[in-house]
Amino acid sequence: MRILVFFIFIFSQQLSAQKDLQFIKLKNEDRSVDLSVINHSDKFYTVSVNVELTEMTTDAVFPLKLKIEPNTKVSIAKLKPTSEKATHYLINYKIEKMENSTLVYEPNITIYTKNKHKRSTQLLIYLNQNGIAYNEINTSYNGDTEQMYLDMLKRRGIDKKDSKLPVIIYRGEAFYDIKNVKKFCKTHFENEGHFIKKKDRRY
Repeated sequence: MRILVFFIFIFSQQLSAQKDLQFIKLKNEDRSVDLSVINHSDKFYTVSVNVELTEMTTDAVFPLKLKIEPNTKVSIAKLKPTSEKATHYLINYKIEKMENSTLVYEPNITIYTKNKHKRSTQLLIYLNQNGIAYNEINTSYNGDTEQMYLDMLKRRGIDKKDSKLPVIIYRGEAFYDIKNVKKFCKTHFENEGHFIKKKDRRY
């Protein structure tokens, strides 16, 4: 029975890690690939990472042991092609240690969106595809979320007529009339993906 309980604990720990850890693979124009990992949880992870490469090389020495703090993004390595042939890589990782944290973190970006809205969808796709952490307030969800949006505008002295969704609160500044969502994201969120402490949040 003890062996069974221990096995269930290890298995559940692996499932938890799959939800908490997001491996990001960013492909560049020169066919190189930037690998990183985001910890979306409030836990501390120690992870052993190994990469199997075909027609690629890297300066990193694998297996690599990473210590990933709660709600942070950590760079792993840059993979470079060694020829014009097709390249392949396979990421394997093992959880060495997992510890709970007492700190409360929240994303550095808050977005106000609505359902069935092209610009809101464009923003969500960009943030998710690039592994950027955000806090979403969907104004279509119910009356409370709509009121949160109106209260935010009033608090910041913004006329609702001048505001167009999605509205982005980034580092304490409100962007409420974004002409080109994708261009805005590329300009402002190039180095994003990290979180801030909840006490530092500025809505």
